[in-house]
Amino acid sequence: MENFIVNLVPMVRSPKKREPRPKPAPYKRKPKTPHQKDGPATSTKRSDPSGRKNLTLNDWLMVFAYIDEHPCCVKARV
Repeated sequence: MENFIVNLVPMVRSPKKREPRPKPAPYKRKPKTPHQKDGPATSTKRSDPSGRKNLTLNDWLMVFAYIDEHPCCVKARV
Protein backbone atom coordinates (compact mmCIF):
# COMPACT_ATOMS: atom_id res chain seq x y z
CA MET A 1 0.00 0.00 0.00
CA GLU A 2 2.80 2.45 0.81
CA ASN A 3 4.45 1.71 -2.50
CA PHE A 4 1.22 2.59 -4.31
CA ILE A 5 0.95 6.05 -2.65
CA VAL A 6 4.58 6.86 -3.36
CA ASN A 7 4.13 6.10 -7.06
CA LEU A 8 1.13 8.46 -7.34
CA VAL A 9 3.12 11.46 -6.22
CA PRO A 10 5.57 12.35 -8.97
CA MET A 11 8.94 13.61 -8.01
CA VAL A 12 9.06 17.35 -8.30
CA ARG A 13 12.37 18.75 -9.29
CA SER A 14 13.22 22.32 -8.54
CA PRO A 15 13.51 24.41 -11.70
CA LYS A 16 16.69 26.25 -12.47
CA LYS A 17 16.78 29.48 -10.54
CA ARG A 18 17.39 32.77 -12.29
CA GLU A 19 19.80 35.37 -11.10
CA PRO A 20 18.17 37.97 -8.84
CA ARG A 21 17.18 41.17 -10.60
CA PRO A 22 18.96 44.38 -9.65
CA LYS A 23 17.05 46.43 -7.10
CA PRO A 24 16.01 49.96 -8.15
CA ALA A 25 17.78 52.91 -6.64
CA PRO A 26 15.88 54.94 -4.03
CA TYR A 27 13.90 57.86 -5.46
CA LYS A 28 15.05 61.42 -4.97
CA ARG A 29 13.01 63.06 -2.25
CA LYS A 30 12.03 66.70 -2.33
CA PRO A 31 13.53 68.81 0.43
CA LYS A 32 11.06 69.60 3.19
CA THR A 33 10.09 73.21 3.76
CA PRO A 34 10.45 74.54 7.28
CA HIS A 35 7.23 74.65 9.30
CA GLN A 36 5.84 78.10 10.08
CA LYS A 37 5.18 78.41 13.79
CA ASP A 38 3.07 81.55 13.53
CA GLY A 39 1.20 80.52 10.37
CA PRO A 40 -2.51 79.75 10.09
CA ALA A 41 -3.86 76.45 11.41
CA THR A 42 -5.24 75.49 7.98
CA SER A 43 -3.74 75.49 4.53
CA THR A 44 -6.47 77.64 3.00
CA LYS A 45 -5.58 80.87 1.32
CA ARG A 46 -6.71 84.08 2.94
CA SER A 47 -9.20 86.11 0.96
CA ASP A 48 -8.09 89.40 -0.49
CA PRO A 49 -9.75 92.17 1.56
CA SER A 50 -9.51 94.62 -1.36
CA GLY A 51 -11.53 92.31 -3.64
CA ARG A 52 -15.26 92.45 -4.28
CA LYS A 53 -17.72 91.26 -1.68
CA ASN A 54 -20.97 89.54 -2.61
CA LEU A 55 -24.11 91.15 -1.25
CA THR A 56 -26.17 89.18 1.23
CA LEU A 57 -29.95 88.92 1.09
CA ASN A 58 -30.28 91.62 3.73
CA ASP A 59 -28.07 93.94 1.66
CA TRP A 60 -30.25 93.40 -1.43
CA LEU A 61 -33.42 94.06 0.57
CA MET A 62 -31.97 97.33 1.83
CA VAL A 63 -31.09 98.34 -1.75
CA PHE A 64 -34.61 97.60 -3.03
CA ALA A 65 -36.17 99.38 -0.03
CA TYR A 66 -34.09 102.48 -0.85
CA ILE A 67 -35.15 102.26 -4.52
CA ASP A 68 -38.81 102.01 -3.48
CA GLU A 69 -38.50 105.00 -1.13
CA HIS A 70 -36.79 107.16 -3.80
CA PRO A 71 -38.56 106.49 -7.11
CA CYS A 72 -37.16 109.57 -8.84
CA CYS A 73 -33.47 108.61 -8.27
CA VAL A 74 -31.44 107.55 -11.26
CA LYS A 75 -30.07 104.02 -11.24
CA ALA A 76 -26.47 105.29 -11.30
CA ARG A 77 -27.02 107.22 -8.02
CA VAL A 78 -28.37 104.16 -6.20
